[in-house]
Amino acid sequence: MKLSKTLKSMLDDAGKTDAYWAEHAKLEFSIALEQRRRAAKLSYADIARKMGTSAAYITKVFRGDSNMTIETLVRLARACGGQLDIQVVDGALEPGRWDSVRIKGKNAPVTAPGGSVTYAD
Repeated sequence: MKLSKTLKSMLDDAGKTDAYWAEHAKLEFSIALEQRRRAAKLSYADIARKMGTSAAYITKVFRGDSNMTIETLVRLARACGGQLDIQVVDGALEPGRWDSVRIKGKNAPVTAPGGSVTYAD
């Protein structure tokens, strides 16, 4: 997909901000959590019961619309049968490349050119 110079410039500028990378991290976590939830065959209601919260809140989390503490991230991961692994790595993903979200394993989401996410069977 070819981007206009203006849009490319806007994405490059956005990629220099902490807010951009915070949103990227939330998206990456939400996708990994969804993968873990499906592998564990859990519903949002199941996770909400395990955490003592509402299904509406869990839905918000899985959409990536929630700013969470590390404690909440740990609780969510554990409720889905996983564990949180936070890493600091060299470099950064290329700005504007939301399709660079890194997820591994069976039934992992597959990113198409342009960044749309689907799940493999």
